[in-house]
Amino acid sequence: MPPSFYATVLALQGVLATKFKSRTFRLFVSSSFLDFQLERSLLHEKVFPKLRRECEARGLILNEVDLRWGVPIDAASPDIIDACLTEVHHCLPYIVCFLGSRYGWCPSQDDLLEAARTSSVDLSWIVEHEGSSITHLEIISSIFRQRPEARRALVYIRDCDDCLPAETRDAITPEGLEKSMRLDTLKRTLTKTEAIKCRHYNAPEDIAEVLLQDILELVNRDFPLRLFEDQFDNEAFCHSAFARSRLASFVPTPAITSFVNIVIEKANEKPVMIRGASGTGKSSLAAFIIDKLSRTSKTQIHCHFIGQTSHSGHYVNVLQRLLHQLQVWANGVLEEPIPDDPTKMMAALPAWLAVVSDVLNDQTVYIIFDALNQLQDVDNARNLAWIPQVLPVNFRLIVTSITDMTWTSNILQMPNMDASQRQLIVSSYLSAHGKDLHQRDRQKLIDASHISSPMHLKLVLDELRVIGRHDRLSKQIDLLLQADNIYDLLGVVFQRWETSFAHLCPVKAWHFMAAPGEPQGTPAPSWNLVEATLLLLRCARQGLREQELLEILGVERAQVVYWLHALEEVIQSQSGVLIFAHATIEESIDHVYSPRFPKNTAATILAAYFSQQPDSSVRKMEEYPHQLLALNAKTTLAEFLSSYEVFATMCSTDFSRLELSFFWRQMGTDQACDRYRRMLESRMNLLARGSTTSTFQISKTPSLHESAALNGSDQNIPRRAFLVRALSQDSSCHREDTLKRRIKLAHEISAVGKCLHEWAEYDDAERLFAWSLNTCLQGMQPLLLSSRIPLTDLVTLARDRIKKYFENYVENDNIHKSEEKKDGLPISQQQAQHGFKLLSLDERVAQLFARFGTDSEEALLMTVAEVCEQFARLKTHKADSAMAANLLRAAFIVRTNLDGPTHKATSDILGDLAWLCVLGKKYTKADGAVSLLKQGVYAKTTSFREKLNFVVSLTKDAHLDRDWMKLFRALRQACSDGSARGAIDPYLPALINRLAVSLCGLDDLNTAEEIYACSLDVHEALFGKMHPAVATVCGDMGSLCTRKVRKLKKASKPRNSQHTRKGVQNRDGPCQTVGDGCVNSESNFEDSCDGSLHISDSDTYNPSGGSEERNALLDIKNSTESDQIDELHTKSLQWFDRALRIRAATLGTEHPFYATILMQKADALMETKDWKLAGAFFEEAVRIREAKLGSGNKLTLTVKRRLQFFHKRLRTADGTV
Repeated sequence: MPPSFYATVLALQGVLATKFKSRTFRLFVSSSFLDFQLERSLLHEKVFPKLRRECEARGLILNEVDLRWGVPIDAASPDIIDACLTEVHHCLPYIVCFLGSRYGWCPSQDDLLEAARTSSVDLSWIVEHEGSSITHLEIISSIFRQRPEARRALVYIRDCDDCLPAETRDAITPEGLEKSMRLDTLKRTLTKTEAIKCRHYNAPEDIAEVLLQDILELVNRDFPLRLFEDQFDNEAFCHSAFARSRLASFVPTPAITSFVNIVIEKANEKPVMIRGASGTGKSSLAAFIIDKLSRTSKTQIHCHFIGQTSHSGHYVNVLQRLLHQLQVWANGVLEEPIPDDPTKMMAALPAWLAVVSDVLNDQTVYIIFDALNQLQDVDNARNLAWIPQVLPVNFRLIVTSITDMTWTSNILQMPNMDASQRQLIVSSYLSAHGKDLHQRDRQKLIDASHISSPMHLKLVLDELRVIGRHDRLSKQIDLLLQADNIYDLLGVVFQRWETSFAHLCPVKAWHFMAAPGEPQGTPAPSWNLVEATLLLLRCARQGLREQELLEILGVERAQVVYWLHALEEVIQSQSGVLIFAHATIEESIDHVYSPRFPKNTAATILAAYFSQQPDSSVRKMEEYPHQLLALNAKTTLAEFLSSYEVFATMCSTDFSRLELSFFWRQMGTDQACDRYRRMLESRMNLLARGSTTSTFQISKTPSLHESAALNGSDQNIPRRAFLVRALSQDSSCHREDTLKRRIKLAHEISAVGKCLHEWAEYDDAERLFAWSLNTCLQGMQPLLLSSRIPLTDLVTLARDRIKKYFENYVENDNIHKSEEKKDGLPISQQQAQHGFKLLSLDERVAQLFARFGTDSEEALLMTVAEVCEQFARLKTHKADSAMAANLLRAAFIVRTNLDGPTHKATSDILGDLAWLCVLGKKYTKADGAVSLLKQGVYAKTTSFREKLNFVVSLTKDAHLDRDWMKLFRALRQACSDGSARGAIDPYLPALINRLAVSLCGLDDLNTAEEIYACSLDVHEALFGKMHPAVATVCGDMGSLCTRKVRKLKKASKPRNSQHTRKGVQNRDGPCQTVGDGCVNSESNFEDSCDGSLHISDSDTYNPSGGSEERNALLDIKNSTESDQIDELHTKSLQWFDRALRIRAATLGTEHPFYATILMQKADALMETKDWKLAGAFFEEAVRIREAKLGSGNKLTLTVKRRLQFFHKRLRTADGTV
């Protein structure tokens, strides 16, 4: 007779998981079926979820075997005996046994003999126990036949049946005296048996926690939690354990195996991304690839499963683990420690990869990152700029993700699941849990074509394992298959959770207090624990910490501990924040619960909760503004953003400053101007009266002396003016205090001015920069008084004070070390190694005081220089080049004397001065644009050139020799191999682009084209493809194509015709552009208002895809002149369209820089047969510029002249002129 089905499926299981068999924890559940449904459900809902997490922490795979269903209903008695006892054998020594008032089914002697003869395990002993129930036989096998020291049994005896439902009690039939006596004997024997734990109870809920703790005690005894002294060893263990858990349930079908071979083959060419929807099995596939590669010789593997440890979702953790693994592989060659700064890590990674490549030159190294889409959105990590796209020859990179993100290398789509894969998954799953299905029910699952992903199918099987009963199994399968999609199926799971956990405790009611005139939010809903938890986690922008969730729900952890255990099945922790593990879960919550409750129900609750947190709370800044925006509570949002603590924190990084810009754009940036002005005057009041040791002290009421003064001769002086005058006249006030307060306030004012500048509120920004400069030079005054001073007088005062100080400037002991840090490195090198990481507002001021002291003129003048630099960039955007030049020259004197001529900030000013030369068309002289820009590029590539032993001659002329062009090609190569970020100054891309603009002005278009390509490479590598600065380069490259068109047209006409045409264009025609026809006066300043660039989180750089795109746009084929012109037209419009997309996504369609690209595109259209389309673009550009800059602005007038020329040409074409 052939072996039973269980012998077959267990053999299959052995094939699938042989490698990890020793790390599987199989637990058998034994009891009579009918009267212990409650206990078995308790295990699945409240015990096994937590137990599974604990097992995973130990690298174990939990396989609980519960045979309340799984034996075919039409199976013969010998097969049932074989199934149960074979599973007990494979679970030894772990068993949980429940005994009550029923002894259970007793097989006959013939059935015992047949089972012993056909079983794949030794069951010869069962023939000696005729009359014993199947439960008794399971106990004999797992307890009585085992040596005491090997026993791991837990026995729970229920003393009464009062907890059973009435229908269950009615269905239980009396068993007779003999069975009752056998049951009593068995209970007494178990109570006296040594080395097992035997407990009595009355109701299932009484033993839930005891059950969990007893099982965990067994796990801790045999599989103690490994404590690693090294954090990297602990992380590696966790990631490998997760891979094992995924591999254990993975079924490699022929189609999947073929796909894996293609992945590995493609990885030999270029990095590969495996793309697939949520739940398609990407993590399991990654685990299978790791297992497959580990079986090959001369192969090293590093894997990282994002989201599987608390910090694994942070890109810094990914980099740290990779660098540590490279150190291990280097075997002592890499002795330097892992850098502690992200930019330094990125800078070191290519070099470390090269070192390890040499050490492992005879091996192939695979790096595998799973679930890139689950990266925390920190520092633009999802742009993937931190991942090197070009690797050493023996390195391979394989990643998985739901979407392409910014990946443009090889992308392979996960294959769809077919019936054969469903069949293998069902067989594998059932065998792992010791179950079987009738062929009819099995076929239902296989034929369910709407089950399109492994996650969907396993969810069906998991739910069946939890709720299934042998007497209604077929109907339960039909019910689960009625769910048309995975969202409906998850709705079934959510409903089961509500049945099990919703009654645990009520949920706290929150009330959001909206400002007058705002929507009042949704009233407190009558929702249960499960609904509230899922919707709150779904609505939270970045998830919730467990303590936050408990506080919002208004519950103690002990009340909902089992619900939290069950919730762990679908959530994961990233840096302590709970988020959903799959996007499918979030979509299912929307699908199931959104129709039940009014819109923004959860947002109202979250807004009410976070409104009670202090403004300095980082979590409040992450969540509160988004919830207010969802509620359209714009007044409350504006008040929150106007808090100094909030502003100072959010303006400290590029990412948070972009978020601040986003919020104000939703409400109107003009509102920001008024609110921040009031905030700054309040800060001035506070600083003027506060303690010298704390700038955050709450101001007190005026003293008697002050009150008398206010009531006397000074009663007509405004209160703020009086406070300033009183401060200056107070004999107890030291100069240190006054300067310290001035500098602090000046930095705060200029920080607001910088933001308003970026938001195109130019007039308000100008008033604030003037206020900041006046605060430094003449003390703290209200904005109204400060604005009375003419700007020219203020700039003259600044320049005179700077010149006077540095005329007799001699470095003293406090200053001559300003170029050095404690380690002896010059500041420029120190900053380069630090990666130019932005500091918060308070940190920058503290750093300034630490360097120069609080009582020094140098600290004040350095503040003046910083304000002048930012002010000059604003004046440049407002087309006031003369004033911008005066401000920059004043700042240049300070920077040169205090920072040195090669310092980053000094070279930044050179770049700005060079741009003013571009605007004035001054290119070739020693102080012309090209010469100044060469000096700036030279200074900012010092460390890069030293690293490559690159020699470039710096001459003060407009010539770029071969060495310079080699430098630009080397920069492009650094972008291509991923070493640019962290090794290149973030202000360098703007200098390179301006250099290309200057070469266009000299009509050297071929050289300019190559430098533009370098500029685009470096911009994308450092800031991503969707950064506003990239739009600038795209617009400039489009203008370059347009300029080439004009050049070709001129070359094809007679000389006298060229002269005529040129005269028209120079006056007011479409060919006239500021900066000699290639770009406009705003180019490159939008992205670098203070020498630092504003990073977006929308896209990233990929050298392979970027190179192909540029080649497609700039590689003009050798064809007829007409074809060349048409192709150049097409390319220019493609560049402008890309620039418009970026500007719209980052700055908005009402920003003056958006109008700039519209104007450039219109200029290009004027050179084509579709020139009539240009009118709409000119008109929109005029509208935007007039709204933001005013109708009299020079740049606005430039666009108006173009529009006038368009209308003139249109009238001529229509015959009206």
